[in-house]
Amino acid sequence: MGSTDDAAELRRRTLESYRHLCTCSLMLNNQPPYWAEHEANGGKLETRKAESGILRMMAPEWWYLRLKWARDMQREHMAIAVGQVQKAASAYVSRKTLGEWIDQKKRNLEFFKKFDLLNDEGLRIALDSMVHRSVANPAIRRCELMVRMRGFEDMANEEGLAGEFYTITAPSRFHAVHSKGGFVSQWDGCTPQDTQRYLCGVWAKARAAISRAGIHVFGFRVVEPHHDGTPHWHMLLFMRPGDVDTVRDILCYHARITDSEELQTPKRAKGTFPC
Repeated sequence: MGSTDDAAELRRRTLESYRHLCTCSLMLNNQPPYWAEHEANGGKLETRKAESGILRMMAPEWWYLRLKWARDMQREHMAIAVGQVQKAASAYVSRKTLGEWIDQKKRNLEFFKKFDLLNDEGLRIALDSMVHRSVANPAIRRCELMVRMRGFEDMANEEGLAGEFYTITAPSRFHAVHSKGGFVSQWDGCTPQDTQRYLCGVWAKARAAISRAGIHVFGFRVVEPHHDGTPHWHMLLFMRPGDVDTVRDILCYHARITDSEELQTPKRAKGTFPC
């Protein structure tokens, strides 16, 4: 292919090169930069973004981080599959992943200790001190969340709204290990990421149904892992008292519609979603 000064031809070649590199990236199950936008726009993408994506996919550093992330995810999935992530071994995450996370935190702390922050007035303060005072500190982040929740609760009380606490979990095929030990025979190899996508889908359908019913809710959602790393959701929602039963019914329906044959006994249904 020869050189050209034609702007339209240059844009076409740039987009073609971008798509070629994206194909290589997708073959490795790696999401290319701007790919979601490219697909959403019917294969169209700004030349500037295509050029940026090409430069990223040509950078060894970008590939190193992406492949490391893929390796970490696959290794953790294998640890779950062989029973290394459970209460009897290592709850929530594997020992290897936990050890790497702790080491990374130590390296970050040593990095912060080497630098100071300096403002326009010449005031100098240690970077690690500021990090510990910010929401990067989990203790402060938790306190901030609790303060926000208390503020929402006070506002709801002033408006005469009702507060409801819901827990949504996934069917047994998403769980690798029983809470008392032993592999779940129905587990189909789903990863924690697969489970999170499933829960997001459940909430999206429930939220749409709530909206169609003309009901307004607000509140908080937190994600917590089971002992085998499978996530489940806790939600604190506020609404008008007259809407409580409807919201319960909607959430109950959408949380239980998938693999509902598991909930045939009254005891199991009540334990899974106490309406």
